[in-house]
Amino acid sequence: FITHDFQEALKLGTRIAIMADGQVVREGTPQEIVADPGSDYVAGFTREVDRSRLFDARSIMQPASTLLVQGDTRVVGNDSANAFVLNAAGKAVGVLDAGALLAVGAGGDALQRLSPQFVSVPASAKLVEVARLLKPGHPVAVADADGVFIGTLNSAHILDCIASVPPPRPAVSEVAHHA
Repeated sequence: FITHDFQEALKLGTRIAIMADGQVVREGTPQEIVADPGSDYVAGFTREVDRSRLFDARSIMQPASTLLVQGDTRVVGNDSANAFVLNAAGKAVGVLDAGALLAVGAGGDALQRLSPQFVSVPASAKLVEVARLLKPGHPVAVADADGVFIGTLNSAHILDCIASVPPPRPAVSEVAHHA
């Protein structure tokens, strides 16, 4: 399918090729091209893209590693201040703040110290949808289609993704004119 409408290409294409002067100058998924245009020419197409509707939770989530295991319960986390408690099926059932995590690490029961104050989102949820679900102080668990925990994200991750638009660069003729 050939189009000169970049927004249409983003909606319809799973892979996009951008051409200039008869040559392919960038090829990839819509997310790859918007995240890393590779040139000022391609960046010109991507600046106006609503990243919150293009990227999903999976694309910006942070993976978590197992911190400890208690029977069928796993505690997983990353560099954030919270750790998630997962049941035997791998689904998030609660969250531990830093203090509770220290207590659990010293022998406390994770299930006794967990807080149910967290948000769970499907990995396929667009960032605009995730942003609507955010609650202050509630960490976000990202789950696969079966509800199994696969990572975390927070408002900073979302803002970083949405705001990471490459700044416009002056055209070569403008640079030469000002020199």
